[in-house]
Amino acid sequence: MPLTDYKVQRRIAEGRFGTVFAATNTVTGEAVAVKKIRARKNLPGLDFDPWYKSAERERDVLVAVRHENIIELLEHSVEPGGVMAILIYPFLAWDLATVLERHKPLAEGQTKTLLAMLLAGLAHLHGSGVVHRDLKPPNILVDGVSGQLKLADFGSARFVPGTPETPEASASSGDGLMTRDVCTRWYKSPEMLFGSVDYSFGVDLWATGCTFAELVSVAGDALFPGGSDLEQLCLIFQALGTPDEGDWPELRQLPDYHKVSFKPRAPNRPDLAPLASASAQDLLWSFLRLNPRQRLGAREARAHEFFLGGAEAVPAQAIVAGLVAETGHHQAETNEGSFSPIGLSEFGSDCSGFSFPAADVLERVPIETTTCGLWDEAAGLPEPSSEPPPGRRTPTPPRSGVHKLKAAR
Repeated sequence: MPLTDYKVQRRIAEGRFGTVFAATNTVTGEAVAVKKIRARKNLPGLDFDPWYKSAERERDVLVAVRHENIIELLEHSVEPGGVMAILIYPFLAWDLATVLERHKPLAEGQTKTLLAMLLAGLAHLHGSGVVHRDLKPPNILVDGVSGQLKLADFGSARFVPGTPETPEASASSGDGLMTRDVCTRWYKSPEMLFGSVDYSFGVDLWATGCTFAELVSVAGDALFPGGSDLEQLCLIFQALGTPDEGDWPELRQLPDYHKVSFKPRAPNRPDLAPLASASAQDLLWSFLRLNPRQRLGAREARAHEFFLGGAEAVPAQAIVAGLVAETGHHQAETNEGSFSPIGLSEFGSDCSGFSFPAADVLERVPIETTTCGLWDEAAGLPEPSSEPPPGRRTPTPPRSGVHKLKAAR
């Protein structure tokens, strides 16, 4: 089907690598989401365009990986040397962050249903040799009618080098090392915070644990809401204790491990009751192990006792029953127009940052996902205060994904 057979209704999201629009298939009437990624010049030191490369990887992953709990790629226009990449998906009105916001606190039966679907999709993804690298509630979509959960936003995903499932073209592309410039900080694993470039599926398992923690939180809060990479490690070590080189030998090889010293600290895990039962907390902390090799895999997690006893899982439709009458969580815009491979008839985007459109935004401030930048400034582990100075800590991401910090500064 020609890409001109889609009519754009509004822009609904803008992320690191692209802009997403709600559109309609003019032939079938199907609601779809259109992701547009504009090609750019190669960055200094790189022989490829990382923005367009993300589209190629997203295409390759979603063409190879099909599962009911992974977003489906309906069509695409991603060609070598192209000026713009286009990827088209089914339109799903809700993301997990919004479902949690509207339904918090979740009952255990609701959490079981959502987590079971997340793990089913993740187990298939990992079984196919793919690591997502940016799992978080806003990147997990939920169908507003069926309640079906789907992993989405595969712009950072890639096949893990050296796994049997890795396609030959990807394995021979010469980019065996993994970038550290991925994953939103609050869901970033310790090895990534220490600069690892050979991490694997464990980074997704850590992010799953962080997401699970939000599902069982009374207020739906992030477990480790660090305002910097260094503070992120501080919060992690406050709960899990400082890492032991004997328990995690590979720690010594991480690029940034020796750039900062930490005071020894014993584990002090927060009690997540009453919403998190003993079995729920056992499963959660099985994902949040400092040593990535010790984290419970997605396939094994599906057989955990959390899913076998206690409250029964609810039907997925019941979770979105109160949401189906609404149009979804996206900010609507009045811009409309036909769609073509060179862009929109009325507006476009160069996809330059992490932001979502909102009429009342004073200043768009991204959630940082960059490499470590504070190690050389730190001589040791500061004791984080319970109330950080205003503007220091990244606030809880709002529904739109935009932080309004200008007025506070």
